[in-house]
Amino acid sequence: MKKGLQVASKEFFLFLMPLFFVLHGYINNMQAMQFSEAIGLWLQTVLAISLILLIGLLNFRSLRKASVFAFSIMFFHLFFGPLHDLLKSLFPSIFLSKYIFILPVLLFSLIALMIYLKKTKRNFNRFSLYLNGLFLLLILLETPNWIIARKHQNQVASLPGSSICDTCEKPDIYLIIADEYADSSSLQQIFNFNNQDFQTSLRNRGFYFIKNSKSNYNFTPFAMASLLQMDYLTGIEGHNSSMADKNRCYQLINKSSLWHFLQQQGYEISNHSIFNIANIPTAAPQNYILIGKDMILSQTFLSRLDRDLRYHLVLSFKIESEIERIVYFINRCNNLLLGRLLQETAKVSAKPKFVYTHLTMPHYPYYFTKEGKLNKIEVLKEGEQVRKEEYIGYLQYSNSIFLKTIDTILQNSKKPPIILFMGDHGFREFTDGFEKNAPYYYQNQNAVLLPDKNYNQFYDGISSVNQFRVLLNTSFGQQIPLLKDSTILIYE
Repeated sequence: MKKGLQVASKEFFLFLMPLFFVLHGYINNMQAMQFSEAIGLWLQTVLAISLILLIGLLNFRSLRKASVFAFSIMFFHLFFGPLHDLLKSLFPSIFLSKYIFILPVLLFSLIALMIYLKKTKRNFNRFSLYLNGLFLLLILLETPNWIIARKHQNQVASLPGSSICDTCEKPDIYLIIADEYADSSSLQQIFNFNNQDFQTSLRNRGFYFIKNSKSNYNFTPFAMASLLQMDYLTGIEGHNSSMADKNRCYQLINKSSLWHFLQQQGYEISNHSIFNIANIPTAAPQNYILIGKDMILSQTFLSRLDRDLRYHLVLSFKIESEIERIVYFINRCNNLLLGRLLQETAKVSAKPKFVYTHLTMPHYPYYFTKEGKLNKIEVLKEGEQVRKEEYIGYLQYSNSIFLKTIDTILQNSKKPPIILFMGDHGFREFTDGFEKNAPYYYQNQNAVLLPDKNYNQFYDGISSVNQFRVLLNTSFGQQIPLLKDSTILIYE
């Protein structure tokens, strides 16, 4: 019995705590990350604990004391997010949840812990036994959640009226999403800008413009989920800040009915977007859209500190190199994805392919003028989204990039491809009322190129849920019923 207690009180909690942290995070974010990411994150966390443990051993000359030291630091780091949110909800108007209070208290607590561990004669057997039991119990309690999450993860909604088409041509399909690209009527009404030159250029290449096209939702994850799932979203709260809503969107994007249909038709899927699709992870570094392991790490102390303080400190101390690194992050991401797309056009495949590219342009930050010159860094900083002149300049620059990209696709395609060039939603940056300007949020650019130029079924006023329903009916001989075209306002 005594020997069993000795074994049970070993320092297993150093491995069980990060296992619970990663497992809980993975189950809650399973739709947006790969299992390999979870394994890697657990190993990364265990390595961090091991390094802190080594520092503790050098200071305390005791494995148990070093383990308590490492546990205390890593527990605060891993579970800081929920604790911080609780403080903010309990004390919204006082400084207890502010870093100006938290950081000095943290430093004082660390010093006090080190002094205590140096002087104490406790063996911490009960403490160790309690932590082992606690985290083992918490891990076991996650098992039903794991089973339920896995079941939902593998579900793919059926698409009524769809079937395998053995006689279809099955050309390559390119979906190019230009984030926040507003339609022509919005550009005219909001900016007094005529986008006719770009439209004429695309029409000369055979594109058909769909008038009064609309996204069904006004934020990217929701808009893309409805487009790729070809349906309205169920089980959402309706808030862009809701992690549960975003997880639902990521699940639908990754396991969409569209991927299931295309794979049944023999297509291979290529992902050059900001999301995981068809279990193919994104290669894009993440910033304003959290996906994968970043959804878990975003709740840790260092991530919260980085998010809440680093940018302000960088601005305050005018660290130009760091300012540029942060400000031009999305531009580097765009260049990466665009480069991957251009490489994709030159690849020869035995199967037809569906290529999805999502570029954060002409969405803020508005990096370039219409002539291709970099805007001043002041224009690109957070809080400068409402710059109509810069939006139009960046849109015109983006037009030139999109035209070159489309030309490359057409030149490198062995047979005429299908190309869909779309905004995921319309322009959204206003200062005079969120709901007042809502109609503009959905009005997206929408141009389609079909090899046979049969655009009869693409009707004016089409919304995202019907975009691929119409395409599959037109180009793959399907009989998929259309849904009512509606728009749903998602709040911040």
